[in-house]
Amino acid sequence: MTTSLDKLIKNLSKAAKGVHIDVLANSLNYEVISTPAYDLNRILSGSLFGGLRTTKMTLIVGPEHSFKSSFMMLCSAAAQKMGYTPVIIETEGAYDVEFAARWGVNVDNAIYAYAPLVSDVDILLNGLIEAEDDKFMICIDSIGGLFRRKVFDDMGGKEGTVRSAPTADQGSLAKDIKTMLKTLAYTLIHKNSIAICAGHYYGNPSGYGDAEQIGGGKYVKLAPHYIISLKKSPIYENQGESVSKRGRIIGQEIKAITLKNRVYKPFQEATIEINFEQGINKYAGLLELAIRAGLITQGGAGWYTNNLTADKVQGKENAEHWIKDTDMIKKIDEWLQSSGYSNINNSIKDIVETQDNLEERQLKEDDESNG
Repeated sequence: MTTSLDKLIKNLSKAAKGVHIDVLANSLNYEVISTPAYDLNRILSGSLFGGLRTTKMTLIVGPEHSFKSSFMMLCSAAAQKMGYTPVIIETEGAYDVEFAARWGVNVDNAIYAYAPLVSDVDILLNGLIEAEDDKFMICIDSIGGLFRRKVFDDMGGKEGTVRSAPTADQGSLAKDIKTMLKTLAYTLIHKNSIAICAGHYYGNPSGYGDAEQIGGGKYVKLAPHYIISLKKSPIYENQGESVSKRGRIIGQEIKAITLKNRVYKPFQEATIEINFEQGINKYAGLLELAIRAGLITQGGAGWYTNNLTADKVQGKENAEHWIKDTDMIKKIDEWLQSSGYSNINNSIKDIVETQDNLEERQLKEDDESNG
């Protein structure tokens, strides 16, 4: 950097206090926080070794018990190992120490705040901006649990009645959430941090078959760099058998779809498997990728051939041992980079794009009617 450019940056920084100003080469650097599953890393970044980028915001949406909070804690544990401090801002009072610790978070080196008021979240974020430290992993769980001070005051300050709060204040709440999310985006850039927020779906009652909406106002969809939708289904002891022979449920299969991705191709699907006893299967979905890449060949009668070693085994479970090999994972990733493989869900793509077009048209009509 030249002396004149250095002087200009210093003068600009002095004139615009609080604004991030630096040479471009120093301004777009980021770290990557790995997610709990290789296949999820793939749909977020195009690489098995990718994940979520720092200075970016992620929104996780889905029904209750669909892995949203667990996903946050797993990513927080990964970020913690890279020197980030988890800041868990909870709005629903559902967390406990054992839950966070079970997913690997060092609870002695993490900050927790119960803040159901959107104004309190704003205050907390401003506190992080003013802090001497940086590198925070900020988790807001969930946006759907936030409400305004006015609603709390109208209920006489009775915290136990929060869940039955009236909905007439939703327009003002959406505006306050928009302001809070803008503050969050500012925090991420200025404190070299990362954020994951949880959201909820609610059905569109229009009767026209429109896609489900994400609660919290339109800006909740605009602000994040990633929106990941989660759908769960049970894994049975004897998966694939008839209903009467499946046995007990031993886990959950989570289908993750990127409804939005500003850094890679959106609308791709990943598989996440959770065994209730063994935890996350980080290799779920890799066998299918290895077969597509030609690294493993699937033959008749359930036989599989490892084309790297010429070994043969019978049964999917036996073949899945190969994908845990470091060289096999590297080869799969090299194939992803060279082939540009993607598994875009066109049905979801069409639904989301149609919904976005309708919303854009509505906003335009609103602007025209207002002026």
